[in-house]
Amino acid sequence: MSTELDVEFNLDETLTINCEVKDPNGDAMNLSGMATTDIQWGISASKGGTKLATLAISTGITVTSAAAGTITIKLAPADQDDLAAGRYYHECRVSHATHGVSIQFEGKARVLPSMFAV
Repeated sequence: MSTELDVEFNLDETLTINCEVKDPNGDAMNLSGMATTDIQWGISASKGGTKLATLAISTGITVTSAAAGTITIKLAPADQDDLAAGRYYHECRVSHATHGVSIQFEGKARVLPSMFAV
């Protein structure tokens, strides 16, 4: 069910991903009552690799409209300590009481160097 979503950002800039979470039928998933770890996003050196950064609801992921199934993921500079310029893999996983566990999107992440990166 997952879709491919490749992203690119500069090290120490905030990566923002806005998306609609979908159920197995492709309809917007109602996200009312989701627990903190029910929606997670992670980035690693490779698919199946050790997560270098992980975000969840209230720690980088915001449910912008529960009824419409929309979320915003923000990887802030403070969450990038284990990242350097290079190529990575990222994915967003949702655990829903009715629809089960699904990878909503996954893809390549390219982190570019920045002259402002500390």
